[in-house]
Amino acid sequence: MARNRIFAIAARAPWLARLLLWAAWGRVSRDRAKLKAVMGRYAQELTGPDQAAYADPKVMSIMVDSIAEAYRQGSRGQAHESALLGRAWGFRLEDIRCDKVYLWHGELDPNVPVAAGRAVGAAIPHCQTVCFPDEGHISILVNRRSEILRALTSSLAME
Repeated sequence: MARNRIFAIAARAPWLARLLLWAAWGRVSRDRAKLKAVMGRYAQELTGPDQAAYADPKVMSIMVDSIAEAYRQGSRGQAHESALLGRAWGFRLEDIRCDKVYLWHGELDPNVPVAAGRAVGAAIPHCQTVCFPDEGHISILVNRRSEILRALTSSLAME
């Protein structure tokens, strides 16, 4: 199932999204070995940087734990989140009022097109958007975490 289609399905038919998400992830979420195997197959569909991130046993362990926890009580929560992402949020990005907002995006992200990240960054006042040309959805957190944490902590130190 295409990653972004679940948002549209969940917004229109949450019961179907719950079923599809359970079939894709929930049914294996309680068996770590099966979940790791499914995650390994999923990673092969990703771009090179994300594949490399998933190849790291520590990253794979974190992702397996994350999926297991997300589905611990079923697929309803994931379907609800998908529905929220597939419809209007009830506020305009332009109305966000913060002194500084950071947005980091991998240009090779297969889940969220870089054009969407740039559009969000452009809409939010005082948003500092950084797009990394050689990063994906997960690899950005693995490969750029020090840079991201440094920016966030230096921002806090200035307050």
